[in-house]
Order: sequence, then structure tokens, then C-alpha cells
Amino acid sequence: MAAQKTQFPGVYAQESLKRRFQGRPDVTYYISYYDASKKRRYDKIGRKSEGITAALAAHVRADRVNLARLGHLAPRRQKNLTLAQAWEKVKVQRQWTFHQARAQESRFRNHIAPVLGSCPVSQITAASLVDIKNQLQSRKLAPATIYQVMGLVKLIINHLTASGEFDGPNPVAAVKIPKADNKRYRFLTADEAARLLERLRAKSETVWGIALLSLSTGMRAGEILALRGEQVDLERKLLRVLNTKNNQDRTVFLPGPALEMLRDRQPAPGQYVFGGTGRPAKSRVGNTFSQVVMEMGLNDGIEDRRGRFVFHSLRHTFASWQVQQGTPLYTVAGLLGHNTMVMTQRYAHLAPETRQAAVDAWETAFKSTGQPS
Repeated sequence: MAAQKTQFPGVYAQESLKRRFQGRPDVTYYISYYDASKKRRYDKIGRKSEGITAALAAHVRADRVNLARLGHLAPRRQKNLTLAQAWEKVKVQRQWTFHQARAQESRFRNHIAPVLGSCPVSQITAASLVDIKNQLQSRKLAPATIYQVMGLVKLIINHLTASGEFDGPNPVAAVKIPKADNKRYRFLTADEAARLLERLRAKSETVWGIALLSLSTGMRAGEILALRGEQVDLERKLLRVLNTKNNQDRTVFLPGPALEMLRDRQPAPGQYVFGGTGRPAKSRVGNTFSQVVMEMGLNDGIEDRRGRFVFHSLRHTFASWQVQQGTPLYTVAGLLGHNTMVMTQRYAHLAPETRQAAVDAWETAFKSTGQPS
């Protein structure tokens, strides 16, 4: 596939036919410009999977155009940036959503800055990164968190490489960081779910309503807490989820119990559905939910964190019940807001009769050809 123009002048994007990133074809960015000798150049900047964006490629192109025009008068790049200084540049150039930017800022501030923030990027080695990895592991952080922290360091250095402010291989590439299997497999039975909701309601109508909505629709906790009155359409029995984790809005249809619960709350436009003081009811949810889970003994004797029941397990329960009732995986993916089928495939084992039916259908068709069985 030929490279296509982007919204930025002189910046082109080419989708890969083989490489994938986040469930979609990876994208390589190129820039076109004239150098000091008036010769047209067509330079590869890097891939989306390496942290490169069209905006960053446009920034690199502007630097090179200025250099070609002004020669020695062009501003010199700072070649000895610290990782913290580099991070400030990356934040400006990246096109993250609000939630993504907040999560990345938290990772840098809490896990990277205390150790490497003041270190010049040119002095960061694979050995120093291994030290960070070991420190994070000693703090009992989740493997997925460690993977994300190291990925952020890699992204920052890739940005500097693309803009010509760092030379040489990215040291993160030399550090082995196996991606963690962070998929939770625990979901509730109908009896467990009924008892959980009953106990939650006895402690807090708000926490009960939030849990009921997640169990009934598969919505994430953050999506529910951010829900405002104008997003709820009680007449059409639906609500609109905005600014999701995947940065894609979606429509959620409300089953009877969730619909009645929202009618009782009478959410007003401009106000959080679950926030009596103008702010979402966040801290109460975690404390009350964890307390009830502990009282019910839902996690007794379970050491594997993937098997422990947490609030997110309500979303997993919703999806698991859907598949068990025969809902196609493609439909479940839409209900959950998954960008690709990769995440939804984890539920395939809950519908063995579907695969058996497919085999039976093939066998029937094969016999109809007159071939011996």
C-alpha cells in the first residue's frame, strides 16, 4: 500500500501489510522536504508501534526544513537532555486522551522520575533499566505495571531518536520484559451475584447502583463514575458512554433492573449520576465493595491475582453470562466496547456448544456430498 497524505503538510503514512499494533495494521510515517542543496528528500521517521505519530513527524520535518533554510543560524538541538526534560517534550507532542495522559504522567512521576528523571538520556544503559525493573518487582507491583513503565521509557527515547536528539540503539530493547498475562478469569454465579448485590445495597444504595450497572451492562468503573445525567436516556432505555478507555464513544442498552435503578435516582443533566456533591463517588465504592467481598469470602484461599474477585470482575461476569447464553462473540465485543476481537476471544471457551454445532454442521454438509463418513 502506497503512503497516504496526512493532515500535516509533507507528512505521509503507510499502513503495513504484515505488522500489527493494537489490533490494527502498524503505520510507518515519512516526511518529504528539500534539504540545503535543494534536493528533495523522503525520510522515514518511524512506526506507530515505536511511539511515532503524525504530529511528531511534522515536528521533525519542521526542524529539518528550518535547518535547510537557515543553515548554521538554525537553533541547535539540546543533545544532552535528561529523561525528565525529554518527558516534558513528549507530553506536548503526543496526542493522548485525557485519561491516557493522566495514566502516563502517573507512571513517570511515581516509578521513573525518582530513579532516572535527572539522568541524561545518553547515560541510560540496559543495566540501569534492569535495576529499575528489579526495584519495581521488589515492590510487588503487578507485572503489567512493570511492562507499561518500561514501555514508557522506550517511547520517550524513541521520540528523541526520531527528532535527532538521541543517537544509538534504544537501551530498553536490550532488557527482557515478558508481557504479563493480566487477564482475569473469575466470574460470579447467579446466586453469588444476587447475594453480592443484596449485601452492597444494605451498606450503600450508591455502591449497589454502581455495581448493578456494571453487572447489567459490562461498563467499566471509570465509565460509570464519569456518567452524567445528559448521557442517560430513560425513554429510549439507553445511555451514551463518552471518553472510553479505547477513546471511542458507545451506546449502552439498559436492561430492566438497571433502568429502574436509574429512574429512581433521576439523574439531572450536568450532574454526576453517582455523585451527590458534584463529584463522582469514587473512594466510597472501593472501600465498600472490598469490604463486602471480604465478608462474603469470595477471595478466600485464592493466591493468583487473576482469580481474585475485584470490581472489574463484574464486567467480566457480564461478558461471561452473555457468551454462556449464546450471544455471538462479535456482539459481546460491541457491548464491551472492544476495538478488536482479541480481548473478546478469552470468553470463547464458555460456549463449547457453539463450536460443536459448527463441527456438526460441517459433518452434515460433508455427508450430503456423498462422501463416506
